[in-house]
Amino acid sequence: MAKFIIKKVDENRQFAGVFSGVAGIVANLVLFVLKLLAGLFLGSVAVIADAFNNLTDMAASIITLVGFKISSKPADKEHPFGHGRVEDVAALIIAMVIIFLGAEFARSSILTILNPESLNFSWLSLGLLVFGFFVKLWMFFFNKVLGKRINSVTLKNVATDSINDCIVTVFIIASILAAHIWGLQLDGWAGLIISLILLYSGYKALREAASAIIGKPADKSIARAIKDIALAQTGVIDVHDLVVHNYGPDKNLATIHIEIDATTTLQKSHDIADQVEASVFSQLGIILTAHLDPVDINDQNLHNFKRIAKSYLEAHCPTAHAHEFQLSGDVLTFDLQLPHGLSEGVRQNLMKELITELKQDNHALFVKIIEEFGFLEEDCH
Repeated sequence: MAKFIIKKVDENRQFAGVFSGVAGIVANLVLFVLKLLAGLFLGSVAVIADAFNNLTDMAASIITLVGFKISSKPADKEHPFGHGRVEDVAALIIAMVIIFLGAEFARSSILTILNPESLNFSWLSLGLLVFGFFVKLWMFFFNKVLGKRINSVTLKNVATDSINDCIVTVFIIASILAAHIWGLQLDGWAGLIISLILLYSGYKALREAASAIIGKPADKSIARAIKDIALAQTGVIDVHDLVVHNYGPDKNLATIHIEIDATTTLQKSHDIADQVEASVFSQLGIILTAHLDPVDINDQNLHNFKRIAKSYLEAHCPTAHAHEFQLSGDVLTFDLQLPHGLSEGVRQNLMKELITELKQDNHALFVKIIEEFGFLEEDCH
């Protein structure tokens, strides 16, 4: 069965989301009924709340199922980039559900702490909770493996919610046993601890989903792979200004600037750009647009300035990149791509020292630096 599922997942990404959604709906519906019966018999607010937690999880599974169905739709007139980001929206909804659950759980738990009541102990009810624990544990590993295999934020969030449910069940079982053996009324306190765990988990899931929707930097491995492929093409001197746009799992578009010898014919330069784009698409499946930047490789002054700048940046801020050098008389102009997050003091000191390095052989030189920021997850060390 496991091999069949893995094979189907590799053949069809949508199958993973649909299978996970259906499994979640069935499992959570069964757990809701069993835990609700156990909670009503025990008179435990924590168990009843956990039952409705499973009902909420069932709703999340429905959202997951719908999200994968919609995200698999092909591009159309209204959505030329496809519907892949629907998964991120589904993940956002699931995260909000977790936060709502945590808040409701906290409210119920505080009321229980203020007005504690004795529980009606039952080994059968306890057994149902243990059964629920193992079901949720299976769902955690199942969604974690699938989420990692198809790179789905939605399934990863479902897995997180499942392991949180396991923690919830352990706390509930412990509080029930404590009440039965020692007479300790910990039902409300167990619920409060659980609600804090859920609130924190929901916050992390919300932050990750929102970040994906707003726009995260490209994965470092993807960015490095694009640059390596471009630099491997004959005629490409250097690359810069890489931007990767993500429209869902395995749906990336990108642009990059490639430096070409200024003496290369227009036709040849165009062929080089086409080759870079074709190679990136064939190896990574990414639609790339390459912009040409002509470089005068015979200008030794420009070459020297570029060497000095590159040497300095490699030593002080390896992720910064200087490019598009132009020299007119004693005026040197170039673009400097800086990583986000630099403090004003660090940035000013970096610029000051870089200019000093460039002017060491010509103090009359005027250096004009055009600052810009990249779109990759980089920082100076």
